[in-house]
Amino acid sequence: MATADSQANRQNSQTDTQAEAAWGGAWLNPSLARLGEEFGKWSGEIQSRGETLRTRGEALRAESQKRVEEHLDQLRTELRKVPAVRQAENLRQEIGDRVEKNLDASVDRVYERLQLVRLDEVKKLERKVARLTKKLRALEKQQEA
Repeated sequence: MATADSQANRQNSQTDTQAEAAWGGAWLNPSLARLGEEFGKWSGEIQSRGETLRTRGEALRAESQKRVEEHLDQLRTELRKVPAVRQAENLRQEIGDRVEKNLDASVDRVYERLQLVRLDEVKKLERKVARLTKKLRALEKQQEA
């Protein structure tokens, strides 16, 4: 009899659970569906606004970068008009020229001490050899004729 009572209790609890689920489901399902729809609308709107904000931010960044570059160009132009800046630029150019001449002279001395020929001299000699070869062939053709 104890098993019959426990089976009856189990059936009653299953029936109660099914009834609660049916009642809760009927009330909960439309609410969840509506809530899902609202979230969907908000999600689309949030994405749309996010894209708008991103686009606007990129446009503002580009505009501000353009303004900064314009101001820098204007500042550079004004600085070039200052006599001290012009003198500094001239001095920089002069020092650059001196360094280049000294470097070339040093390289030439190293080549001389190592008894090496520079590439431009080799090319010059190659051109002379090519011209002499052409003249020699022309002379050989004349002698054959």
